[in-house]
Amino acid sequence: MLPIIPDQSGIATSTLVFQRAETLYSKNTIGVYYNNVLVQKADPKTFRIIGRPRVTLIPNDYYAKDANYVFYNGAVVKYADPDSFVFLLDKDRNPTDYAKDKDRVYDTYLGTVIKKANAESFVAINYWYGKDKNYVFSMGQSGSYDSGRFIIKGADPTTFEVLKDPAYCRVECTFDSQDKNHRYLRGSTVQTE
Repeated sequence: MLPIIPDQSGIATSTLVFQRAETLYSKNTIGVYYNNVLVQKADPKTFRIIGRPRVTLIPNDYYAKDANYVFYNGAVVKYADPDSFVFLLDKDRNPTDYAKDKDRVYDTYLGTVIKKANAESFVAINYWYGKDKNYVFSMGQSGSYDSGRFIIKGADPTTFEVLKDPAYCRVECTFDSQDKNHRYLRGSTVQTE
């Protein structure tokens, strides 16, 4: 017979090891569950919650990992290495929508790999922009959060800098970032006088 272990709310149950109220994860000695559905491939012995994206699709979006996988909302994050997976902060230590492991860079808003991003050289500039030795990446064109990350064509990663927060750059501002070649507004090249 399994021992009676109280969950986070203090209610005793015969199998529940933990249940995080702010997430939809729970686990017992048999398995890990997301929204009461068994998480395939999850190891309950090594499973733990590791964080959440800065912006979420639903309030209970969380990342977790075990000895073998990284999970986002109960699904395996393809290719993610649990030993080296980390969330990235900007230079002021604010959360961004980027994560990386030893091999890849991830858009944490969508839980997807950012194609062509170099994990070794990648840095998060802020939640909107990131760059590596080859490319500058933007959240989406014209403020579209759900389009993933894209490469800003023609942007120079060596000289690229953010001048204003894209979220607060409204009608009065014509650009929020620049490099030696162009000025940009929310990832799109803009013409300035």
